[in-house]
Amino acid sequence: MSESTQPDSLMLNDVRVMRGDIRLCGPLTVSIDAGQIWQIAGPNGTGKTTLLMMLAGLLPIQSGAACWRKQPPADWPTLYIGHLAGLNAALTVQENLAFLAALGGGADCTSTELLHALAMTGLAGYEQVPVARLSSGQKRRVGLARLWLPHAAPLWLLDEPMTALDVQMIARLNQRLADHAATGGRVLLTSHQPVAVVSHVLDLALIRSHDADDTDPTAEGWT
Repeated sequence: MSESTQPDSLMLNDVRVMRGDIRLCGPLTVSIDAGQIWQIAGPNGTGKTTLLMMLAGLLPIQSGAACWRKQPPADWPTLYIGHLAGLNAALTVQENLAFLAALGGGADCTSTELLHALAMTGLAGYEQVPVARLSSGQKRRVGLARLWLPHAAPLWLLDEPMTALDVQMIARLNQRLADHAATGGRVLLTSHQPVAVVSHVLDLALIRSHDADDTDPTAEGWT
């Protein structure tokens, strides 16, 4: 069982991950504290993306509750980066990042800050290139550049952030995640590959259903 003595814990209490009337996994009871990096693992169909979207306030929590700072997920200071890039192919790299920053509450980002974030993801020199001309890995980097903006939220929810990245960029992303955690941030991410800086793993495939013979729903799945 995952317990915490921190007053600022993000708490999930008996949360079931649902797709319509179908329970994908759960119930989940866990606390996520400042400085922790959680990897949500499990085969396709176990609810990894659905759980992230629930915590981002994009899908309702149908069963159980999630609370942080006495607020529901829709009111949490969150940066959510989904598996899909969500980019406008007709806009330039810098224009896309400026738009994404504004969506995340970073409307006051300066051109210098945008350029620095793009440089940190290896996109220096591509600022005025239309996104339609980028490779899949470069498109992924445009979205991830939000992690280097100064107005990034304290809670990061990242769906498959390592997808389509080369070894060098994966190492740089790992360092950025570690830096965020070191300053009190929280990270929940999905990945089908090991993540070097992860401090906790939640394997949704191992979370037992709340059956009559199952008295401890958190006995498995947590490391």
